[in-house]
Amino acid sequence: MIVNTGVSTLGPVQIAVRDLLSRRCVAVPVADIRRLGRASASLLQQKLGSHGDEHETSLMLAIASHLVDMGKARTDCGNMLGWGAPPSSVAQRCGRGPHHSGTGVRGNPTLTTAEKRAAIVDDIVAELIEGLRSLCT
Repeated sequence: MIVNTGVSTLGPVQIAVRDLLSRRCVAVPVADIRRLGRASASLLQQKLGSHGDEHETSLMLAIASHLVDMGKARTDCGNMLGWGAPPSSVAQRCGRGPHHSGTGVRGNPTLTTAEKRAAIVDDIVAELIEGLRSLCT
C-alpha cells in the first residue's frame, strides 16, 4: 500500500500504479491523505483550508512537533474568501488570485489542539489498518 501524503503527487502516483497494473498485473492500493481522517473532520473549526491549515498543522504536531514553530502560525486564507471569478494567470502571478497567500498558509493553523491531533491521527491509523485488513480478505 502506498500512503500518498501529497497533493502534488496524486497524478504521478496514479500513473505509476496504473502502469504497474497494466504492465505487471500488480495491483497496488493507494491511501489518499485528502480522504483519510474524515471522521474527525467535524472537530475542525476553520472556514476553509489546505496547506499548513488546522488539519495539516495538527498532523505535523502529532508526527514531529519539534519541527513546528507555532509562534509563526498565522491565519491566512489568501484571497479565497469572497473571490468571484476565476483569476487570470497574470492576477495569480501578481499575488491577486484566489490561490495567493502571503504566508504560504491556507487556513487557520492556530486552531489546533491536542485533542484534535489525537483524534485525527487515531482516525487515520484506524482507516489505514482497516484498508490493509480488507486487502487480506
